[in-house]
Amino acid sequence: MSSNLLPKPQMRDLLGRIVRRNFLIGVTLVTGSFFLLEYFFIQGRQNKYRDFYKTIDFAKDFEEKKKAGVFHSVKP
Repeated sequence: MSSNLLPKPQMRDLLGRIVRRNFLIGVTLVTGSFFLLEYFFIQGRQNKYRDFYKTIDFAKDFEEKKKAGVFHSVKP
Protein backbone atom coordinates (compact mmCIF):
# COMPACT_ATOMS: atom_id res chain seq x y z
CA MET A 1 0.00 0.00 0.00
CA SER A 2 2.88 2.38 0.65
CA SER A 3 4.16 1.98 -2.93
CA ASN A 4 1.01 3.64 -4.32
CA LEU A 5 1.38 6.77 -2.19
CA LEU A 6 2.81 9.95 -3.67
CA PRO A 7 5.95 11.38 -2.08
CA LYS A 8 5.46 14.36 0.17
CA PRO A 9 6.05 17.69 -1.60
CA GLN A 10 8.97 19.88 -0.60
CA MET A 11 7.38 22.71 1.36
CA ARG A 12 10.16 23.92 3.63
CA ASP A 13 12.30 26.67 2.02
CA LEU A 14 10.54 26.17 -1.31
CA LEU A 15 10.46 29.88 -2.14
CA GLY A 16 14.12 30.30 -1.14
CA ARG A 17 15.24 27.48 -3.42
CA ILE A 18 13.26 28.88 -6.36
CA VAL A 19 14.61 32.40 -5.79
CA ARG A 20 18.22 31.17 -5.55
CA ARG A 21 17.86 29.11 -8.72
CA ASN A 22 16.27 31.96 -10.67
CA PHE A 23 18.90 34.40 -9.37
CA LEU A 24 21.73 32.15 -10.55
CA ILE A 25 20.08 31.67 -13.94
CA GLY A 26 19.59 35.44 -14.27
CA VAL A 27 23.16 36.27 -13.31
CA THR A 28 24.48 33.69 -15.76
CA LEU A 29 22.34 35.01 -18.62
CA VAL A 30 23.21 38.65 -17.93
CA THR A 31 26.94 37.88 -17.70
CA GLY A 32 26.86 35.85 -20.91
CA SER A 33 24.91 38.54 -22.72
CA PHE A 34 27.36 41.21 -21.59
CA PHE A 35 30.37 39.31 -22.89
CA LEU A 36 28.67 38.52 -26.21
CA LEU A 37 27.68 42.17 -26.64
CA GLU A 38 31.18 43.33 -25.71
CA TYR A 39 32.90 40.92 -28.07
CA PHE A 40 30.68 41.13 -31.14
CA PHE A 41 29.29 44.68 -31.02
CA ILE A 42 31.60 46.97 -29.07
CA GLN A 43 34.91 45.46 -30.18
CA GLY A 44 33.73 45.41 -33.80
CA ARG A 45 32.78 49.07 -33.65
CA GLN A 46 36.10 50.01 -32.05
CA ASN A 47 37.98 48.13 -34.76
CA LYS A 48 36.03 49.97 -37.48
CA TYR A 49 36.82 53.34 -35.90
CA ARG A 50 40.49 52.38 -35.55
CA ASP A 51 40.70 51.34 -39.22
CA PHE A 52 38.92 54.51 -40.34
CA TYR A 53 41.26 56.83 -38.47
CA LYS A 54 44.34 54.93 -39.69
CA THR A 55 43.50 55.55 -43.33
CA ILE A 56 41.84 58.99 -43.35
CA ASP A 57 43.64 62.05 -44.70
CA PHE A 58 42.01 65.07 -43.07
CA ALA A 59 43.64 67.63 -45.37
CA LYS A 60 42.45 65.82 -48.49
CA ASP A 61 38.96 65.43 -47.02
CA PHE A 62 38.84 69.14 -46.18
CA GLU A 63 39.87 70.13 -49.69
CA GLU A 64 37.20 67.88 -51.25
CA LYS A 65 34.49 69.36 -49.04
CA LYS A 66 35.74 72.90 -49.72
CA LYS A 67 35.52 72.32 -53.50
CA ALA A 68 32.03 70.85 -53.10
CA GLY A 69 30.86 74.00 -51.29
CA VAL A 70 30.06 72.39 -47.94
CA PHE A 71 31.75 75.14 -45.98
CA HIS A 72 30.11 78.55 -46.42
CA SER A 73 32.80 80.54 -44.63
CA VAL A 74 35.72 79.15 -46.70
CA LYS A 75 36.38 80.47 -50.17
CA PRO A 76 37.27 77.84 -52.78
